[in-house]
Amino acid sequence: MSWLLKLRHWQLFLMIILPAAWVSSSPLKEIINSLGLMILFLWLYAISYYGQGVRSALGLPIMRVSFFQFNFIYCLLYCLFQLYFSNKFEGLATLGTPYILLGLYSALAAFHVFGFTAKTLTSIIYRKEASFSEYIFTSFQLLFFIFGIWGLQPKINHSYTRNTL
Repeated sequence: MSWLLKLRHWQLFLMIILPAAWVSSSPLKEIINSLGLMILFLWLYAISYYGQGVRSALGLPIMRVSFFQFNFIYCLLYCLFQLYFSNKFEGLATLGTPYILLGLYSALAAFHVFGFTAKTLTSIIYRKEASFSEYIFTSFQLLFFIFGIWGLQPKINHSYTRNTL
């Protein structure tokens, strides 16, 4: 997965966005669309996973990775479930309270994944423990990844060559 951190910003952008522009029959389109989603999630995971090693090399404490991994897997599975089955079953919304609670937790888990990744990346860039005010902008860049890739990936490339992220 470290190869995702070495990509140029335009390469990563095309790998995430081009599958979303794929037009074909329904089953193939959903599979191709999930590739872009998987690359985005793997990019976030690679930043967080390899970033923890760099944090420890910088003398910073390692963050709670197990909760991040649980939320990461939950978000990924929930997004893939929605991508594949939302068109198949019209009655998904009629499942009621459990479906709503799973969706709410998915949103909270996604914010945790983006925040964890942003804090890890900001700590590596500034070489110190990042405060909320320092990593909030990076969080927005990750949330709006279409624009954020252009600013973040060059910083990741620089950190990768400097720290072997």
